[in-house]
Amino acid sequence: MKTEKLGTFELETWAPDELALARDARRVVVIDVRSAAEYAIERLGGSLLMPMAEFDAAALPDQEVKKIVLICANGLRSARVARGLISSGLQRIGHLDGGIAGWKAAGLPWRGLDPETGSMAWQEQSLRPQPARGLRW
Repeated sequence: MKTEKLGTFELETWAPDELALARDARRVVVIDVRSAAEYAIERLGGSLLMPMAEFDAAALPDQEVKKIVLICANGLRSARVARGLISSGLQRIGHLDGGIAGWKAAGLPWRGLDPETGSMAWQEQSLRPQPARGLRW
């Protein structure tokens, strides 16, 4: 993770793989700052929703046990909210580099609408090059 010092405060920028490990170990609370409509379509498993438009810093959980990492679609909104929280006095906050797009590009699973059933299901999409497969005749 990259850490940017802003005076005595810290803005952490998490890589998708780092966040996946920390989330799976239950060392972080992941908060999605996108709209409810975006969250309904796709989200990271276990993430909480607190839309940027309605963000309430007073409602954030204490970070003594678990760090808070903000996420959005591409990392721009989460970085903006994180910087706002730091400017209002929060000592440390993190955000996901590249947002959910970066998460998906890393080939990590997420929860999304199943196009066949319309219900939420685990999805995987790897944008990494796949090994060539031979044709079977």
